[in-house]
Amino acid sequence: MNGETNQRWTVARLGDLCRVTTGKRDVNEGASDGEYPFFTCAQKIHRINSAPFDGESVLVAGNGFFNVKYYDGKFDAYQRTYVLQSFAIDGKFLYHYIQFKLDDITKGNRGSTINYIRLGDLTEYGVPVPPLNEQRRIATKLDELLSRADVAQMRLASIPRLIKRFRQSVLAAAGSGKLTANWRAGTNDLAPALKLLTRIKQERVKRYENERRSATAESRRPAYNPPEFYDLPDDETLSELPNLPEKWLYCRLENLAEVVRGASPRPAGDPRYFGGNIPWITVAEVTKDENIYLTQVRSFVTEEGKRRSRFIKKGTFLLTNSGATLGVPKITKLSGCINDGSVAFVDIPLTSELFLYYFLKSQTEGLRNIDQGAAQPNLNSEIIKSIVIPLPPLAEQQEIVRRIEVLFKTADALEARYKKAKAHVDKLTKSILAKAFRGELVPQDPNDEPASKLLERIRSGRVLGERPARRKRKAS
Repeated sequence: MNGETNQRWTVARLGDLCRVTTGKRDVNEGASDGEYPFFTCAQKIHRINSAPFDGESVLVAGNGFFNVKYYDGKFDAYQRTYVLQSFAIDGKFLYHYIQFKLDDITKGNRGSTINYIRLGDLTEYGVPVPPLNEQRRIATKLDELLSRADVAQMRLASIPRLIKRFRQSVLAAAGSGKLTANWRAGTNDLAPALKLLTRIKQERVKRYENERRSATAESRRPAYNPPEFYDLPDDETLSELPNLPEKWLYCRLENLAEVVRGASPRPAGDPRYFGGNIPWITVAEVTKDENIYLTQVRSFVTEEGKRRSRFIKKGTFLLTNSGATLGVPKITKLSGCINDGSVAFVDIPLTSELFLYYFLKSQTEGLRNIDQGAAQPNLNSEIIKSIVIPLPPLAEQQEIVRRIEVLFKTADALEARYKKAKAHVDKLTKSILAKAFRGELVPQDPNDEPASKLLERIRSGRVLGERPARRKRKAS
């Protein structure tokens, strides 16, 4: 506030400016399809038949939710909702100020399990008091400016949904072949995906034979099992799937790599197994962010823990397979042990891991909706092995990945601009409120009665109604 404003403003206790009471009714008492609204701490409105409160009011939810609402009319309120009815301050001005200072009012809230605002905290809170006419000018200006900010926030709020939908449409176009239709039309020497699948089978058999010959008698678990190859999807299955471009085909995940499940040493936390120096890759690590690659972990296992788990090499493709976060793909940038909440696709040969990553990313919601008749969602290894995926020629897989990444960079740039704009609007809203309560939002009028005169009349009970008697403090 500038010097002139300081002379015309003052500060007073909230309890000296308005009547502070609480609702008396329990949230379930008397709820009906009545004429009047009933406000709860969560700001949910029921209808009731009687209304003990009437007129311009500011409602402060004092139990956990800490909301503020302005209402003018007849109503009732839940017993943990404070009702501020003005007799010396403009109601809209008070509403905006309480909303501005709500974090400060609630920072000292008490409660071991449910936080709440004490009546004393509210009544003793200091409020800046401009001349009454200036309060009304400030409230009118704030209504105007904050409504514009609200419109901007509403428009901004739609942007994340649009960006998410854009990414989903890119992935859908990638998996159907539409994303690379023009590229494919200008490329005449693509080898069919069937030839690629034959080479993948040959590579997997060769790798297994090499591994089997080099395995030692002491190995508790061979690094590779004999390759299993599902038949390609039959005509009945294909009839339910979208048509693919020429030279593409549908196959199952088991055709591309060995699918193995992780394992967890028991009991969890046992120092025989945990606390070593071998990275421990849990579902929480795989799902902690949206990054493609896992580069670091927070927990480690011992050599004995490694023997009782599943060790995977750097560059392994993972997919979570249980709980609410199943169906999340990730590629490791480190070697380590995976727990039983993930499966690994061991050494995917001649296939773009990034193409597989983006395809499975597009299938996450569908995988979570597979009904297995169990309360806890879970994808067993057989279900994962049998997942049908579209397989393009390798060169086209690489082009698909390149195009996805170009488009996703555009989406990332839009998301960054959205976050910047949202932060600006958030900051602008706070700035407008701060300016209002410093006395800088509207011009002062020298003809306005100073707030000190207003307070003098408050103390003599001559403003807008009788001043409520103060509650006597209990002797300590």
